[in-house]
Amino acid sequence: MQAHKESESRFAPYMKIIAHRGWSSQAPENTEAAIEKAIALGVDMVEIDVRRTRDYRLVVYHDAKLGRTAEGDALVRTLDQADLMKLDNGSWYGEDFKDEKILSFDESLEICKNRMRLMIEIKIDRGDVFAPSVKTLVDSIQAHEMMDQVCIQSFNTDVLKSLNEVEPGLELHKLIVFKLPLSPFYFDEKISTGKLFTESFYKAINISYRYVTIPLVQAIRRRDKEIYCWTADKLKPMNRLSKIDVDGIITNYPSKLKTLLSLK
Repeated sequence: MQAHKESESRFAPYMKIIAHRGWSSQAPENTEAAIEKAIALGVDMVEIDVRRTRDYRLVVYHDAKLGRTAEGDALVRTLDQADLMKLDNGSWYGEDFKDEKILSFDESLEICKNRMRLMIEIKIDRGDVFAPSVKTLVDSIQAHEMMDQVCIQSFNTDVLKSLNEVEPGLELHKLIVFKLPLSPFYFDEKISTGKLFTESFYKAINISYRYVTIPLVQAIRRRDKEIYCWTADKLKPMNRLSKIDVDGIITNYPSKLKTLLSLK
């Protein structure tokens, strides 16, 4: 068996290891520390979350509201970027991380430039407006000369379409989440199930690992698209996914996945 190694082919012969919000089981999520730990581990990609601020700039933060990881209780979109970047975003995890702040999107690009690929999830809440920030995001990626170092994922099809219109060269991934029986087939109701596999402006479909099956992978492959899974943290699903030809797994435990793949 071949050990896990990098390949230049479009459909990689191995499963990519994608560190969820950085190495978030070893450092506070979406911080410089978590990203640096993932880089040091040698993952294939780091996944981060990006939100717009009141002044339509961008920060790296998962939740719509402060409080779980960063100090405060305001909605992220009600504060300016400069004020958000002053907040403690690490003490909740441990005293060693008390100096970690909320990163700007530009800072995350600077950390990863020429070192690590980034999978960027655009976070948008019901009633939020991200459109004015689309060009800001694209301009930042281009200014850092990182077009070939990033991919962008979102549940929101309209945002993906806008990104494609502004910069057709971006690698876009469609996030979906399958539901339980008798509920919607997947999260975004604006796309029919037929278009899900055939839309040309995105390269990959990213889906919860729980709903990935061999027939689904085969259907996606027939449409010349890639498939990534989130967020698998236990060995049993990691092992199952490694046997059915997915392109990558997003995980909070990248070292566990790396060890598993090294044994194949």
